[in-house]
Amino acid sequence: MISAISKIQSQNIIKTQKTGINNQPTISSTVNQPQLIPVNSKYLSSIGVIHFGSSQKSLPLPPRDDSVVDDFSGTNVADPYRPLENLDTPETKNWWKAQNERTETYLSKVDDIRAESRKWHENIRNYTKESMKQQYGDNYFFTRKEGLAPQESYYVSKGAKDAEPQILIDPNKLSEDGTVALKTQDPSPDGKIVAYTVSEAGSDWQTMRFRNVETGEDSADELKGLRFTEATWDTDGKGVVYNKPTTEDNSVANDIAVYHHTLGEDQSKDVKIYGRPDVENSFVAASRIEKDDDVLFAHVYSGTNPETGFYFQGPCETEMKEIIPPNVAKVSPFYRDKDTVYATTDLDAPRSKFVAIDLKNPKPENWKTILPESDDPSNKLNYGFVAGGKLFAKWSKGGADALEVLDLDGKHINDVDIPLGSTIIMGQVTPKDKEFEMSIGGFLSPGTRYKYNVEDNKLEFVKKSNISRDLTDKAEVERIYAKSKDGTKVPMWVIKPKDMKKDGKNATQLYGYGGFNIALEPEFDFDIMQWVENGGVYAIANLRGGGEFGKDWYDGGRLKNKQNVFDDFAACADKLVEDKYTKPERLAIYGASNGGLLTAVTSQQYPDKFGAAISEVPVADMLRFQTNNYGAAWMSDYGDPSKKEDFDASIKYSPLHNVENADKVKYPPTLIMTGDHDDRVGPWHSFKWAATRQEKGQNDNTYLRVEERAGHGAGKPTKKVIDNSTDRYAFLVENLGPLKSVDEK
Repeated sequence: MISAISKIQSQNIIKTQKTGINNQPTISSTVNQPQLIPVNSKYLSSIGVIHFGSSQKSLPLPPRDDSVVDDFSGTNVADPYRPLENLDTPETKNWWKAQNERTETYLSKVDDIRAESRKWHENIRNYTKESMKQQYGDNYFFTRKEGLAPQESYYVSKGAKDAEPQILIDPNKLSEDGTVALKTQDPSPDGKIVAYTVSEAGSDWQTMRFRNVETGEDSADELKGLRFTEATWDTDGKGVVYNKPTTEDNSVANDIAVYHHTLGEDQSKDVKIYGRPDVENSFVAASRIEKDDDVLFAHVYSGTNPETGFYFQGPCETEMKEIIPPNVAKVSPFYRDKDTVYATTDLDAPRSKFVAIDLKNPKPENWKTILPESDDPSNKLNYGFVAGGKLFAKWSKGGADALEVLDLDGKHINDVDIPLGSTIIMGQVTPKDKEFEMSIGGFLSPGTRYKYNVEDNKLEFVKKSNISRDLTDKAEVERIYAKSKDGTKVPMWVIKPKDMKKDGKNATQLYGYGGFNIALEPEFDFDIMQWVENGGVYAIANLRGGGEFGKDWYDGGRLKNKQNVFDDFAACADKLVEDKYTKPERLAIYGASNGGLLTAVTSQQYPDKFGAAISEVPVADMLRFQTNNYGAAWMSDYGDPSKKEDFDASIKYSPLHNVENADKVKYPPTLIMTGDHDDRVGPWHSFKWAATRQEKGQNDNTYLRVEERAGHGAGKPTKKVIDNSTDRYAFLVENLGPLKSVDEK
């Protein structure tokens, strides 16, 4: 998911003559402007309603302003559905609520499938899920979710790891509908206070509070207007460092800086300790390597660009010292021995390496390479840690996790025996630990917990997941490769029922993301389990733009190279057909956020390859994404539309601006999903795209689903998660047919 911050409207891309909807500047048509997209009388009536066929009732037209035209480096682009960006007007709300009713009417045709799906999810999800415990002082903390509870709660075992757990923070009591969620929980070094943040209705905005572990009561301290933050404690436990926008108006942010809060003080007295307003779309994040480390490190991000500036502040110092400036390289410190810091970096190593940094001479020319970059282009070094005097390297090899053990000079000792195709989730590890816990899982199971002994290099079984069943005995995972338009090999994970016939007739779902340096790794997912358990094939594509294979792979799918991502996805679809997993009319694509953009573009560029498409919380307007919330941060991937070179690239694929008339091209049935409280990718992206598709006659294959009191996805209560999964599943079964090969019984 897109998960970054930015400043809003950093570029004025519109020539202003009057103020239009939502206080956005607009201009009127002039003789030099292109003709506005007309209301197509073939599909729209003259009385302000849109008709979807004789079997469905007429619905109100979306609010529209034909005078809205934006100037992009001399090219004028009409934006008639700009009024839909004003989310609070009755016209906008009435329109999308009517669209919701239409979609509900459509899905009610398969209410039997929805009922079966909902029952399946309620059954399989109804078990206790716990995180691994973390020790702070004498107390041990973990999260637990009981069955179908809306949200997970935070627990403490006081005084001993096996002491009776007590619930410390229960978000399920904070709202009647379960839409208030815990975002972060950070105990003080002595384990006596927990700084925690909550968010409401799926919003990215956070409020931080402080709970006394002994009494279970919150102090008067309350930090509001935070976004994308955790609490980094002072080593003495008397205060925290956190992030917040520097603007007074918290609806937008020019930059996010690091602030310090002293417990017992009012937030108005908090001090900004480091910010970088000179960096475009700046976001400064501070952290300590260990909870008792007296050196504070800071990363300076420019939007979502993973190449950051790297800084540090020693004990009793007031200034941040520069190691590298912003927009240079990714550096992640993980161990400090006095003045020597071990870190992972992609500086001069696209697939990353380990280096040792001397804080007395911290410039890159003085860094010492501990573990060099792999020569294998499919191997990427993800991160490291130290335990029991040994150095551990967590690799991504061919898209799955591997764990190598070295000495502190980088010499190989041994490998940890991790099953192929697995993902490792680490428990708490400190340099002095001689053993630690990890969870090892993948597509077929949620993860089995093990204890690892550093000295013996042995994994000892601790416990399996409490899930009632998984896919271990029912499915298998394959790794296959497609060839993209330019010849690039693009890998896919394919999860399918055991002994399934490859006869080209199996309903198949293809998922992708392809952006923001985010890697799609083997991970258990209830939706995958449901799909495969019922006879379908589920494929996950590792597209360019993702983080699976290092910086070059990422760069190959962003900015002017963004089209590669869509071509990669189409090639994966072709490969699934070529290898007889499925056929086009039985193949669906699904993606969310940047992945919603992926499915939107690919289904419109290659409509004949798919039988259905789902775009969830998509970025659909590639010319105005930067004007809302933190969208300007995404220019690291999408470019700046106010610049001609970036505009020329974006306009060619922007879903909103490339909708064809239905009498020319018929798109596959498409479900567009969004949340009315999404303050990351505004729901107006979905609104404007759906309205444009319907205007162009793509009525029978365009359905909009707007979830109320929901955001971009995080923090959604269990019931809404199940409703979301159920509607997606039913939509695909309705359009693809039975999941098993159609000749099977």
